[in-house]
Amino acid sequence: MNCLPKPACCIVPYYRRTAGHRPCVKLSGINELNSPLDHFDRLDAYWKTRGGDDIRAIYQAAESRQESADVRIDLCAADIEWRWRTRSAPLGFAVAKVGHTSAAVPLATDYRSLLGPLWDLPDCRKRLLETEWLARSQFGDRPDVDDFARQMPENKTWPDELAGLLDTVAPMQMTFHEGHSLVLSCPAPNQFVIGRGTRDEPDAPAWNAKDRRAIVAGVDVRQLSRTQLSVRRVRLEEIEIINISKNVPTELLFVTLNPGQAFRCHLPQRISFDRFALNIRCDWGD
Repeated sequence: MNCLPKPACCIVPYYRRTAGHRPCVKLSGINELNSPLDHFDRLDAYWKTRGGDDIRAIYQAAESRQESADVRIDLCAADIEWRWRTRSAPLGFAVAKVGHTSAAVPLATDYRSLLGPLWDLPDCRKRLLETEWLARSQFGDRPDVDDFARQMPENKTWPDELAGLLDTVAPMQMTFHEGHSLVLSCPAPNQFVIGRGTRDEPDAPAWNAKDRRAIVAGVDVRQLSRTQLSVRRVRLEEIEIINISKNVPTELLFVTLNPGQAFRCHLPQRISFDRFALNIRCDWGD
């Protein structure tokens, strides 16, 4: 599979998939153009034509109309994503395209001044950082999940949450093969374990969704531990494989992974075992 970025026009913006895309609610005496969507439509029009009001003017209009904090935060999130989608300069810089190699790139922290007291709300920072994470993962430098998560060190589960967000734009898939034959295909979570089965589990190959275990060998195959490898998504198209067995090495395509050792590799990745092979890929591009 050739994992190339999808054309931007085919990707539904994150803020449109989540809270930013709200239904219009008509109230007595209020035109539907006075709904929160009016602000988002104006922002979309600005980025499509590079004319009209930018985020600062639209945000001020939202403030003057006493829009909710959610609407104002989502406006900033939308602007972050547009800047990455169009490879444009950060807030406060010239609008001209700068490309991904520029030192000045759009960041959630660029909106601290515009948001004022809202920036001090943990949920506000988290939402904007998650938008930055997804935008950079799709259109930019694809940061490492552990490095990015250090921006909110108090949230211990955030690395897993960030990795899970990647499923909204590029879900991982796994396929089990015997020789050249496809035996089983299923979605892959952002973190799971590979090993031989137990007597309470289905015959290999199988997927134990409850325990997040990919079973690639029968219970009697002693050359493989029940918990042989852990797999964790660390970037859009990159996983980390760790040998978590006590004493059984694993032969990967270009490296032997001894117990305790970790290896990072790009997707798609094929891991071959005695009888079965497991392919891991992400659905990103065609």
